[in-house]
Amino acid sequence: LQSGQVTEALKQFRKNMEVGQKLAAVDLTDVQAQRDLSVSYLKLGDVSLQVGQVTEALRQYQKGLEIREKLAGADPTDAQAQRDLYVAYLKLGDASLQEGQVAEALGHYQKGLEFSQKLATADPMDAQAQTDRVMSYSKMGDIEQQRREFDKAIVWYEKAQKNLLDLREQGRLAPQFQEWIEMMAKGISVCQAAGRSIEDLEFALTQPPQHAADLLIIRATVLAARGQHADAAATAAKLHELAEESELS
Repeated sequence: LQSGQVTEALKQFRKNMEVGQKLAAVDLTDVQAQRDLSVSYLKLGDVSLQVGQVTEALRQYQKGLEIREKLAGADPTDAQAQRDLYVAYLKLGDASLQEGQVAEALGHYQKGLEFSQKLATADPMDAQAQTDRVMSYSKMGDIEQQRREFDKAIVWYEKAQKNLLDLREQGRLAPQFQEWIEMMAKGISVCQAAGRSIEDLEFALTQPPQHAADLLIIRATVLAARGQHADAAATAAKLHELAEESELS
């Protein structure tokens, strides 16, 4: 969305939310009205996040989560209510990560995983539940990679990869998830090479081009955090050279 479109979208979502608040207040037992209000909060959070208002996005996501927790608690057998919780936790995790709150993001992703795992186990034939669980595994892998817990990240990526391959073999993998198999394989390969790449620049540079850039970013970040600024700068220079070579090829 362009700047003007985003501003207009924020106005529309706030207007919809005000209507939803009024409808939900009329009858607190109206499940659909309550769920609609939670959707409005999450959509407003999405647009806030898109324009860089991360704190506001977190506030809106939290409001949506609180409604969804009440709905799920009122009927623990409602699979849609359980999935709604998964979605809210995922969004909170993404926003927390964007805010640099890694520990909080990890906690949200773990909660989301609880619900996606529960739903996928309850109905193995539900392709949506299975791909939701894959998403949770992937998010857990990504955040463990960011925390430099590479062995833990590999475990999560391998879980996601196995689920994806099973779904493909069963003919139930949606087209938009086909490329995820390669993404998980890349995540595994990068994490396997990350530890040595941090200590050995030449090793990082000999890795496949599609992995080398990620490895150089990891190396530069870790070295900078260690206070090895000269080595971090040299790594960043190599990353720049790699990017230029990629543009020319």
